[in-house]
Amino acid sequence: MPEKPRYKQALLIDDDEVDNFITRHVLRSASFAESIEIKSSVAEALSYVNALVAGVKNLPDIIFLDIAMPELDGFIFLEAFRKISDHIKMKSRIIVLTNAEAGEPTFLHAKNDPLIYSVMLKPLSVEALQKIS
Repeated sequence: MPEKPRYKQALLIDDDEVDNFITRHVLRSASFAESIEIKSSVAEALSYVNALVAGVKNLPDIIFLDIAMPELDGFIFLEAFRKISDHIKMKSRIIVLTNAEAGEPTFLHAKNDPLIYSVMLKPLSVEALQKIS
């Protein structure tokens, strides 16, 4: 019998198709989420999240966010996400996926942001997922 997914819905925000393919595969193989929505830009992700909020639908349980994206980066997404009512956004955990090393400014900025649950290096692995409680 297949393992029951830990989360109902995951949202992946990343502009890299290869990273999206790997992350989706890892999430599926780990039975991590029932559904996985992928948005390839911050603008697309914000439109999706705003539609959920306007429709009084639940936000994803977990959001995997790439920081380094063209045009609008992940920090722009975080600033917009902060403006959502706390009682609506409180069930969503944001995991930053990055290529930045632990000492780099981008990594440190993400690590110190109270909205971010965790920062993980790309590519995502099943072992990294096991660290998420």
